[in-house]
Amino acid sequence: MKKWVLYVGLVVVLSCLLVSTGWANMRSTRMRQGFDQKITELMILAHQARNAGDMANAELFWMHARELRPSLPRPAWLDQKPEPVAEKPAVSEDELLARIALLPYPQAKILLEERLSHDPANAKVRQLYLELAKKSGDYTEVTRHSSLLSQNSKKGWRSWLWYFAALVILILIVWQARALYRDFAG
Repeated sequence: MKKWVLYVGLVVVLSCLLVSTGWANMRSTRMRQGFDQKITELMILAHQARNAGDMANAELFWMHARELRPSLPRPAWLDQKPEPVAEKPAVSEDELLARIALLPYPQAKILLEERLSHDPANAKVRQLYLELAKKSGDYTEVTRHSSLLSQNSKKGWRSWLWYFAALVILILIVWQARALYRDFAG
């Protein structure tokens, strides 16, 4: 009977040791995976910095990755000079809108929405959007843009007349309120 209890205790102790060792190995594996991911991100940033011509930051990113893993060899691309990037000339807004007009409507709609989100008052973009929406039969966009474009053109002498009438009415209300206050106060 005592041998049986001894064997059960031995099995329990060994299984606890195995579970704790497995738990520790799993945790260290997760930490190692986290370090590997961080090192990979740092090396990608170093490569992007080198391609952009920023050799100082490329070195810093590589040195930071090297701190995390000292056995990391210096990559060969870090010593090479970056290739010069040919800058494309800036495209004028009219040329860009002409290119957008040649695209299919769903693609043009996405680009025009993006441009309008940055500059909602851009009448050229809104006018092109209206024309493309009319051609494709998108009546919600036609209504939206035609109403927004027509608001800007309606500011004539009639609107100024309404503003003047509203100002006169406001002055009359203030004058009558002041007279009423004087009558009750005095």
